[in-house]
Amino acid sequence: MLGRRPIIIAFSLAVFIVSLAVGIYLRTLPYSNYAETYNNALKLGLSQDVAKYAYITANDPWITYWLADYLHKHGISSWTGLTRSNPDTHIFWYPWGRDISEGEYPFIPVIGSLPPDGLDVVRWVSLIPAVFGATLVAAVYAVGWLLWGPIPAAVGSVLAAVLPASVSRTYVGFVEKIGVAMPFLVVGLGLLVDSVRRRSTARAVAAGAVLGSIAFIWGGYALGALAVASAALLVPLAVPSWRDELGLFKILAASAAALAAVSNLADAIDYGKVSPPLTLLPLAAVAAAAALSYLIGRAVKPSRFRRAYFGALLVIAAVGIVVAPKMGLGGRYYFTILWPLRLAGVIELGRLPETVAEHAAYFNPARPQMFREFLDRTNIVGVLTPVAAAVGIYYAIARRRVELLPLHLTAAGLYYGVLGMAYLLQVSSVVGVLAVTSLVALVWERKPSERGMPRKRARSRSEAGDLRMAVLVTLLLSISIGSVYAYHESATSFSRMVSTAFGYSTSFQNYGWPYFLEWLTTNTTEDTVVVTWWDYGYWISVGSGRPTLADGATSNSTQIELLAKFFTSTNMSEALDILRKLKLEPGRTLVMVHDNVLLDPVNGTVVYTVGTGLPSIDIAKSSAMLYIAKKTDLGFAVGNDKYKQTLIYKMFASAPFYIREAGSVFPPVASGVDLQRLLSANVTRVLLFGEVTEPFDLGPLKPRLVIVAPYLDSSLKPVTFPSGGSTYYFAMLIAVYEWSEAS
Repeated sequence: MLGRRPIIIAFSLAVFIVSLAVGIYLRTLPYSNYAETYNNALKLGLSQDVAKYAYITANDPWITYWLADYLHKHGISSWTGLTRSNPDTHIFWYPWGRDISEGEYPFIPVIGSLPPDGLDVVRWVSLIPAVFGATLVAAVYAVGWLLWGPIPAAVGSVLAAVLPASVSRTYVGFVEKIGVAMPFLVVGLGLLVDSVRRRSTARAVAAGAVLGSIAFIWGGYALGALAVASAALLVPLAVPSWRDELGLFKILAASAAALAAVSNLADAIDYGKVSPPLTLLPLAAVAAAAALSYLIGRAVKPSRFRRAYFGALLVIAAVGIVVAPKMGLGGRYYFTILWPLRLAGVIELGRLPETVAEHAAYFNPARPQMFREFLDRTNIVGVLTPVAAAVGIYYAIARRRVELLPLHLTAAGLYYGVLGMAYLLQVSSVVGVLAVTSLVALVWERKPSERGMPRKRARSRSEAGDLRMAVLVTLLLSISIGSVYAYHESATSFSRMVSTAFGYSTSFQNYGWPYFLEWLTTNTTEDTVVVTWWDYGYWISVGSGRPTLADGATSNSTQIELLAKFFTSTNMSEALDILRKLKLEPGRTLVMVHDNVLLDPVNGTVVYTVGTGLPSIDIAKSSAMLYIAKKTDLGFAVGNDKYKQTLIYKMFASAPFYIREAGSVFPPVASGVDLQRLLSANVTRVLLFGEVTEPFDLGPLKPRLVIVAPYLDSSLKPVTFPSGGSTYYFAMLIAVYEWSEAS
């Protein structure tokens, strides 16, 4: 008769295979949309050189593609030469250039530089996150099986496959280091847990090496360091004797040493970057925990040891928070630990970081929609992770299951951290998936046989077993229902997605940006510098080869502050002084702003969408410009009278009036309507913040180009909205001004 074990294994493998297939399907869903917009760009007359960016979405993936293409052309060894002394880097952060090899991680560019036969670099790079997303599903399954068995492993693979927060950063086109690093983090944590469980030095070294290898990919090696350090500090609370502690300290020290060796190797050969104090933190934590445990064990009675040791840990934690910045252990992770103080306004991350969306707090009473978004993205894992972390830590300390410490402490810390900083969403969710998988295993565990027990105790044990089964069924049912909703959320989102430079969705495609990039390439010299807000530096520098002042690296906050002051300047002499300070010159400097508008070409009306319920771009972001420029204290706010004195307002207020002399509608003809002719002849009325504007005299900033790009649906028909008897076209307006010689 066939036993239960083979059936369970077969079921688990079947679930994993389906999960892997679904995970790959979800992550590759946008690829066909990218292909559609690529072909549409060619159909509309754009070149392959700009149409190819239809396969790259968001901001950072543009520089990742550029680096992969650079290594593809110049060889992998050229990585270490990507410094400010290399003229090729001077299209970024003009006029200084950028030390790319010091600020980026090489793993993805190296992989991206080696496309398989039949794929060009851009398409291969776009597929890399999906490859590692599939690897993540397999890694969760393998670790789940290794630690807890086939059924928990199957549960983990389902969650890793479909959870929106888990899929995040691992879908085609979003080529980003965090997503690629996730399988390594999962395997490293799994080996660390297993090494503690088995008391295996070899596995501990392997765990440290895997966690340290993340230094080639992403700064998340710090999470591995913190996992080892926090586990070491709590070991004395979870084991009964000094001998057991000493054995565990040796295991964790081996892991810490391997992590430090591998991560510092990446730094030493210039193919990674680390903070040496952080890599040594786990070793210091192991030594501190051992010394503290020994001293307290000698000083107090065994019955008081835990209380005394826990009190000492609180003192160490408080001191550590104070001295960490002085040891080079600051940055966003430090501010994540202190996010309640940040939320209360006691501290701030910095004016620039505070405006970045991924630094926003998910838990913010003033913005309840953020927490709702968190729950939408994390689904059932967002609900169960704190429960799983609490149960795991309880089992580790109260029931001496010390192997649970590294995972569940990390899950608890990341869950706390993500409430204060959205940047941690994916890593928190992936580690949360492992914690929930562990919770399933803890509930699944069978109790010893009741045979031979007294009747009353056997009845109590039987009732406890019934309760355990009820909890298990409820848990699995909740995960199953949550997974169905998670799949629907991911599939719905990805089925409509297009590259951010090509619109909002398949029903709202836009070709204004690729048209602008092609115009830059063919109508300007290579030394033309484009002044724009920092978000778009990568798009322009990578897409056209023209230098920009700032980009998504945000590595020079002083330069971004100058940009903010330029756009929010209230007189032309102030603006020109900033341009000169940035080493710019008239005749080869363009200033670009863009936003969405509603067009009534028949009646000649242009309405900016800010405040209408439709998306706004640079006008909405100008609030961040004011904040970074430190002008909010002066009463500046987007839309008020003082704001209307700023340069960015004047550029937007004036731009539509220049369509006649400098306008270019793309595509010029939509559904038989000659928008180019109508707009060139008819624009007479411009509304911004609901008020009619007039063109401003911008002195030496002369209109060079005003692009009007209607949003198109999937059949390339313009998106329109009827209102008041008129038909309004939804469009993007890109205004390009040139700093003229006569200034």
